[in-house]
Amino acid sequence: SYSPVCLGSLSSGPWLSLSCSRGIATSVTQMSRKAFVGGNWKCNGTVASCAALVEQLNQATLPASVETVVSPSFVHIHPVVSQIRKDIAVSGQNIWIQKPGAYTGETCAEMLVDLGCQWVIIGHSERRHIIKESNELQGEKAKKALETGLGVIACVGDTRA
Repeated sequence: SYSPVCLGSLSSGPWLSLSCSRGIATSVTQMSRKAFVGGNWKCNGTVASCAALVEQLNQATLPASVETVVSPSFVHIHPVVSQIRKDIAVSGQNIWIQKPGAYTGETCAEMLVDLGCQWVIIGHSERRHIIKESNELQGEKAKKALETGLGVIACVGDTRA
């Protein structure tokens, strides 16, 4: 039988708990879960357009049974986090696998946490198909995100940009 390999015990969000021993998954526990709705703003927006969208979201009636997450571009994260209501979480669109350092143009997980993000998108089709990021790199990014306290929005199988 197949046992997934893992690097430590993880709790990945409110729905899955993974326990490991010697690098092998020993148990996976299904937990209660909420519906999840996320909006990826991709490489779009201006300060003004993002503020207008946040204002609309702040006035929207959102059911408590749904976890709502927005994912603005990196340059818009700070104003979105500071203006959006607290029951809407903010996600980064990607992370770098290393700690802060000399990695021009990258965004490390610690930076997203510092900005107030609770989630990060990992493995989006553009990262896989245009930039040619591997499944192995996506696994490293997911591990780094979880170790840093970010929830992971894992994109699997989509080939559309």
